Amino acid sequence: MDESSFLISWSQFTERHFSTSWALFIFRLLFMKKRIFLLFLLATPLLGTASHIVGGEFELLHLKDYQYRLNLVLYFDVINGQPGAKDLSAAVRLFRKSDGARMQDVILPLTSEGKIDYTQPECSHGELVTNRLFYSALITLSPDVFNDPGGYYVAWERCCRNYTISNIFSEPPPSNNFAGQTFYLEFPPVIKDGQPFYDSTPRLFPPLNDFGCPHRPYYTDFGGTDDDGDSLYYSIVAPLNTKSAEGLPQGGTRPGPYPDVTWRKPYSVTNILNGAPDLRISRDGFLTVTPTSQGLFVFAVKVEEFRNKVKIGETRRDFQMLVVDACPKAQPPQILGKKLTDAAFTFDNNMSVSFTSATTDANRCIQVQVSDPDSKSLDDNLQEKIKIKIIALNFKKDLSGLLPAISSATLTNGSTAEFKICLPACPYFIGGAYQIGIIAMDDACSLPLSDTLKVSVFVEPPVNHKPRFTSTNPINATLPEGTQGAWPFQVIDDDNDPLLISVLTNGFVLKDAGINFSISGQQNGSASGELIWN
Repeated sequence: MDESSFLISWSQFTERHFSTSWALFIFRLLFMKKRIFLLFLLATPLLGTASHIVGGEFELLHLKDYQYRLNLVLYFDVINGQPGAKDLSAAVRLFRKSDGARMQDVILPLTSEGKIDYTQPECSHGELVTNRLFYSALITLSPDVFNDPGGYYVAWERCCRNYTISNIFSEPPPSNNFAGQTFYLEFPPVIKDGQPFYDSTPRLFPPLNDFGCPHRPYYTDFGGTDDDGDSLYYSIVAPLNTKSAEGLPQGGTRPGPYPDVTWRKPYSVTNILNGAPDLRISRDGFLTVTPTSQGLFVFAVKVEEFRNKVKIGETRRDFQMLVVDACPKAQPPQILGKKLTDAAFTFDNNMSVSFTSATTDANRCIQVQVSDPDSKSLDDNLQEKIKIKIIALNFKKDLSGLLPAISSATLTNGSTAEFKICLPACPYFIGGAYQIGIIAMDDACSLPLSDTLKVSVFVEPPVNHKPRFTSTNPINATLPEGTQGAWPFQVIDDDNDPLLISVLTNGFVLKDAGINFSISGQQNGSASGELIWN
């Protein structure tokens, strides 16, 4: 092939990958050199479409006024990915939802990279190595621009996903069975009804950092947090593909809608792993599945954000789950419970207790006992590490404070461990029993096996007296215009409870009427303040 015919072919190739003029310059320069370099430079552009994407998501966090931080999290497959496919920046694009109009382009530089660790590092033998790439930049969303009631979305098309995925078609270009990922996030306008409307999208989703094993339950907390206290609703959806097999689309990310990936039979959005049961996610973001076969499986989770029961945004998060037959044989622990007055641990799976308001703190407790058959196994050196945790079942609250000072143990040669768990004097809600789960976990690979004791707890609320004002109540006052009145007050509570003081009106705003309300002193059982009318 002479130089002119070679450059024509190369020019056609670079139309989709690089600037043609730049490529012509390089190859005119190198054609006179050793031809062995041509193979290297021809291969280099293909790294842009190399297999590397595990998954990821966007975050849009409000800082102040109309300034935000836009983050992109990309999970990179270290084992199957090509290092040359790692982008030093991501050119993302913001669109208007109502008509797909392009609103703003943003360059997100790569700011950090770190390895995702296993839940139990000793279980790792190199089956799964994933890095977290973090891209971030400050952006301004002007209220003169981002004010459409229908909202907006940010997207980034990037090819390619791993070529070893079992449940979808993901083949190297130029095959039509390519699979890229469109990173996607919806967000509301920054102004509504003439007033600023601030919102931070959900963030801090923990990744899948462990492999699963056939016929063994797999679970992980896939939930995020919302800085604004908005409600989050999780669901399994089909992962989004890109519109073409280009590593990075020429001209940048195109407006949606974006196509779904193509499933291999018998897989689908309702049969992600062909598990028994298959992949599920709770309303709070807890993922569970029992795989039946080995493979690498991709899935996506949609997180819808609601404020006052109105949807204001949506985050999509793609990820992969590796299933390999690498889990050693193991049996789950067993947890049993008893009341303090019981002679033996007889409660298995379920337990009910009740306490009167006169029960002392030392007696408002239960005991649990944990055993594990693997502590008798020679394969485990006649020992097994166990620990317990406590979760709320029919209410939401962090119960880690109920754990005893020592909540773990090493069982040897069939021994057991006992733990005492004491409960608070005030029930977590009034009107019935609350339920907690006391979970015993071992150190099996790749995830601990567990057993749960569900405890229904009824606590009679302690005697409670209403707080009372010591000052005259009610007060009626009429002031001539231009004068000022002040009314100090004091509130006491015979039970020495913390007090919350607030002002209610019949609809008017205090400051509009020249009224100032202040608290000058407050402690458990008492509070004082003053109401001033100017």
